[in-house]
Amino acid sequence: MRILKFEIKKLVSLPMLWIFLVLCLGLNGAIVISETYGMDTAQYLSYISKTVPQTGIGMGKEFDQKLSKMPEEKWKDDLVLATRNAQSSLKSEDAVNVGEILISQCGLSGFLADKMKEKYKKLQGAVETLKQQEADLSVYAADITYDMHQLLFSSLFRAITTESCLFAVLLMLYVFGFEEQNHTEQIVYSTYRGRKVQKEKIGAGLLIVIMYFVILTGLSLFCFFSIYDFSGIWDSSVSSQFNYIQCSGYTKPFWTWIPFTLRSYFVAMLVLAVVLTIVFSLFGALIGLLCRNTYMGFVIFLAIALGMVALPFICADVGIWEGYFLAELLPTSLWLCSSQWLTDLGAVSLMPWHETIGLIGNIIVFIVIVQVGLAHFAVQDCKKD
Repeated sequence: MRILKFEIKKLVSLPMLWIFLVLCLGLNGAIVISETYGMDTAQYLSYISKTVPQTGIGMGKEFDQKLSKMPEEKWKDDLVLATRNAQSSLKSEDAVNVGEILISQCGLSGFLADKMKEKYKKLQGAVETLKQQEADLSVYAADITYDMHQLLFSSLFRAITTESCLFAVLLMLYVFGFEEQNHTEQIVYSTYRGRKVQKEKIGAGLLIVIMYFVILTGLSLFCFFSIYDFSGIWDSSVSSQFNYIQCSGYTKPFWTWIPFTLRSYFVAMLVLAVVLTIVFSLFGALIGLLCRNTYMGFVIFLAIALGMVALPFICADVGIWEGYFLAELLPTSLWLCSSQWLTDLGAVSLMPWHETIGLIGNIIVFIVIVQVGLAHFAVQDCKKD
């Protein structure tokens, strides 16, 4: 425990940690400001957020009547125009049709085509549940829903996730390269704790990474919600008819595997982002354990990460679809599809809950590999003797 406290203190006192945090916060602030759709949008959203608690989240005749009785304000006509006479448009058979489109586009056959059909049959059941709950009649943010959803969950969330994962790798490489850089390896490894000190290094690194994620996410979201008022729409469904996903060649509704309110989807995305950050932390720890040179380790990480990013595209180009779908479970692939987590993910996946299964699988695999690496590293003193 004493060594763990020392490692944490050493990392917290690292100036680059706080400099990197400030730079990321500046970038995220710039994303929020630069991608704003004008103060008119923020004001319109504020009106929606103020109005929905009084009208209810579900559009329909009752919603229209309550809205018509609201006092005349600048944005009332816009909201009335966007929501008037709203009707459910969810059709469960549409899910199966999307599956057929993807099978045709990718040229799948045999086992892979059957798995894709099976996934969309399961999605058909999820869509039926959404239909029963009239999720698509949820007002969310009305006609600015897509823009707001993309700004929060695609632009800002992806930036936060990317920065956290990059920080996690850099920190772990620094932790494992510290002794080599300062020429203190022989001193540290000759102590009673010896090479087993690497366990405390991983523990300290993970705690600092999680702390960094919490601070970065908290301050970034504080900036976002200071401009955009979501206070009255948290109970809206993310599968509102105003929300959708643009894929290559077609547009589909924002179908999720279970009904999600904006609040529950927001929390689920945060949890998945934390897990992905931990996966990259273990990824960096593994490279640092094997290399123990911060700069060389980062070069190796970049090479491996770029290879992981390229692998699905290469497999798709040459028609090795089994390799393509397996490659879509790699950490980098899960990061790339983060804006569509908890949806069917289209041609990226052959199974429901792709990102959840992928993240759990990745964290188990990396824990096992890191444990094996630690065990091997711990006995190297004995071998040298």
